[in-house]
Amino acid sequence: ISVHILHNLTYEFEPELPKKITRCSSESQKNVASERTRVGCFPRRTAKVTKDPEEESPVLKEQTSPQGSEYLWSSITMRLYLSLLVCSQNVTTQLAAIGALHNATAGSGEMPKIVAATLKREKDTLKVIETFLQKKDENLMKAAISLTRNLSQHRVFQSTIVNKMLPEINNLLAERKEVVPLCQILINLCWNSTENSRAVLEEDILPKIIYTSKLENSYEEIKKASILLHIMWNHNELRKDFKAKRLKKSDFINKNTKRALEAVKEK
Repeated sequence: ISVHILHNLTYEFEPELPKKITRCSSESQKNVASERTRVGCFPRRTAKVTKDPEEESPVLKEQTSPQGSEYLWSSITMRLYLSLLVCSQNVTTQLAAIGALHNATAGSGEMPKIVAATLKREKDTLKVIETFLQKKDENLMKAAISLTRNLSQHRVFQSTIVNKMLPEINNLLAERKEVVPLCQILINLCWNSTENSRAVLEEDILPKIIYTSKLENSYEEIKKASILLHIMWNHNELRKDFKAKRLKKSDFINKNTKRALEAVKEK
């Protein structure tokens, strides 16, 4: 019963967190950044550092005995959810655990980023989630896709999703399952990354996205597919790769995709 209660309590829970929690996490991030720029005896020079999203992201502070509402964001609770996904055979419990993780990672505020970074440091988080993408139970599969969509917003997870989950995403797209959230995952991954976009191209996902953009009666699917195609085309470094795959500009930019994007801009 407790996991179901936690699932409900984590819904849009960030505004209710004590201010000191989010303030402390922001301060710790700033402190890490400032420490990295102090190299040697020359404080005025900025050190050139390779940015590792996992290193940059603060994680939840370990608490041996969380009290009251602290259970909502405790790293112990996050591990509990993952354990339930692995050990429980009860679909309702599994759905509640995925739902709680979904709620805790939703949005672009400080706390969802910190929860995502904490989950990333747990061994096999994505492997656990991926098993639910392959479940026969459609509700579990949909819940796992929604959680993956949330995690794909956070830089700390993006390269791992690309490396581990693209084949399964491709399979689901081929089966025409949950196309809208799957497209959103790809949009999140490709938005600012030519490297991730190249991986999507190499996985041969684009023919399915191009097909989706040409549908006549599925507005949301067409919209997401069109946004993704425009993002992909805007990575100029990939133009030769597109040509090698026999993809033309008209596959990415055409009457259908333009119409879908114009409709988005008007809203």
